[in-house]
Amino acid sequence: KEVPTLAVFSPRFIEGHCKANRHKPSGIDSKESAYRNYLGPMLGDKRLDVISNEEIARLKSRMAEKQPATTNNVLSALNMALKVAVEWGVLEVL
Repeated sequence: KEVPTLAVFSPRFIEGHCKANRHKPSGIDSKESAYRNYLGPMLGDKRLDVISNEEIARLKSRMAEKQPATTNNVLSALNMALKVAVEWGVLEVL
């Protein structure tokens, strides 16, 4: 079973989870912004099953100059996408 990259999965997550569950437009915009500005450039080419705690620590390190709320929003968007990937059977829990 082939695991998609974050760049491939994120639009599916936005459409199939956020919009389908009627998240607020501002919340959807926030998640799209997190993927466009931070997650895509830093982790977009990584398959979901190889995004490790070390990768996440590097992401946080690169965002050290940002406001803590920005970092938390980006990490929250990633966390939610990974949880949904597990729920949908796209990603297995190790």
